[in-house]
Amino acid sequence: KLLLLDSLLQEMKLQPSLHPTLTSKSISLLRQFNVTTLAHLLTLQPEKLCSILSLPFSTVTQLRMELFREHSSFPVVGLELYQAGLEEEVQVHTGSQSLDQVLGGLQGGLVYEVFGCSGSGKTELCLTAAAVAGEGWW
Repeated sequence: KLLLLDSLLQEMKLQPSLHPTLTSKSISLLRQFNVTTLAHLLTLQPEKLCSILSLPFSTVTQLRMELFREHSSFPVVGLELYQAGLEEEVQVHTGSQSLDQVLGGLQGGLVYEVFGCSGSGKTELCLTAAAVAGEGWW
């Protein structure tokens, strides 16, 4: 998951009022591992938290989920971003004006088969389309 933690969250110190699972004892255990802020707690792997706090994985997972829900920006899942990107229609130009006029460009998300005799420019067409599609990415 891609999580955007704002500066307020990065400065928020761990305290028992944040969550019932965060007792004074658990906070002192976390301090032994230099975990003093909520942001640091949320970036730790759940397995590491289980080890530090001697809690079951399900409890740690629930703790993290509730803290995220209450104290952070809405988490953005990479899959959601990818699926949103797929919904946008993408048109790629081939690099050849005459071929673009005939085909209307190449539609994103589709597979095209290019065939022809040896030396007819199949590879050149594919490389040119890839270069045109990649313009502005670097």
